[in-house]
Amino acid sequence: MKIRLLSLGKTADSRYRSLADDYAARLGRFTPLERVEIREGKEKDLDKRLKGEAERVFARLPSGGVVIVSDESGRDLSSQDLSSLIASKQLAGAKAFSVVIGSAYGLDPSLKAGAGMAVRLSAMTLPHEMAHVLWLEQLYRAFCILANKPYHH
Repeated sequence: MKIRLLSLGKTADSRYRSLADDYAARLGRFTPLERVEIREGKEKDLDKRLKGEAERVFARLPSGGVVIVSDESGRDLSSQDLSSLIASKQLAGAKAFSVVIGSAYGLDPSLKAGAGMAVRLSAMTLPHEMAHVLWLEQLYRAFCILANKPYHH
């Protein structure tokens, strides 16, 4: 199953990019990974901006795959829960497992409605770049759990 991490905006800070690259390389040992950075909107009107971002995200999502949005109002998942979710989707024959990370202004309601699940990384607000790194780390951890590797204690 291919993992696709779609994030609105670029990871400009080299420290975050270095961490993200490290976890992406680790995760790539278990499963194909595609990281997609999607241009953020520039519109002053927030609704128009979010709708435009959603259109660009929908254009990059594979059809028939699992879609999770990272959202502060989403449900909490433990690392074990995430690994179980991935395993169940693999067994069900899912070809792609996509995670969408919104811009600093969040996600358009159409993206939230079109996703299979909304998950939050924390009750606290996180920088977009940190969310990118944390998703990669948690996906890597989930695959380590599934492979019975000692990374997860």
